[in-house]
Amino acid sequence: MEDDANDLDFAPPSETEMGCTFTWSSQPTLNKMGAENLLLSAAVLFSGKTYGKVRDMADYLKLPVLGKSQFYALQKRYLFPVVNETWISCQIAVLDGLSREPRVVLSGDGRCDSPGHSAKYGTYSLMDDERGLISIVKKIVKACGKKKALAPLLDWLQSISNHFCENIKLHDT
Repeated sequence: MEDDANDLDFAPPSETEMGCTFTWSSQPTLNKMGAENLLLSAAVLFSGKTYGKVRDMADYLKLPVLGKSQFYALQKRYLFPVVNETWISCQIAVLDGLSREPRVVLSGDGRCDSPGHSAKYGTYSLMDDERGLISIVKKIVKACGKKKALAPLLDWLQSISNHFCENIKLHDT
């Protein structure tokens, strides 16, 4: 039962007294996939919860749910591409809107891996202070937190500022 939710979704065809056959299903299907399985995966992802927490709750209720590998496969195949595409289109819309503004004030902050890890990777985010919009997120690779890591970051920030206005100079403070 753990990793094969299809066992939960379909029963063999049955025949009625009138000779009609039908197949019972515990949930609607989309291309032979249980639609509720996709909806459950989406609900967990978008709520910020984890599969383990949802599985524990389902176990308490004696409610059969899809297995862990199917759960993550659905997220990877269907949900992550939609989230990524939506994020990119939102970033483009924000940048297009900001490029038409006479004044743009951006604040930035960076974060490296959690303490105790390699601190080799990190992200840097820029936010439009006046509108409260996260406008850009940049993945930083290698030497995060070291002075030599600032050079590529400053180059990236300079390219962003050039997008909005020529001759803006950024300084390491």
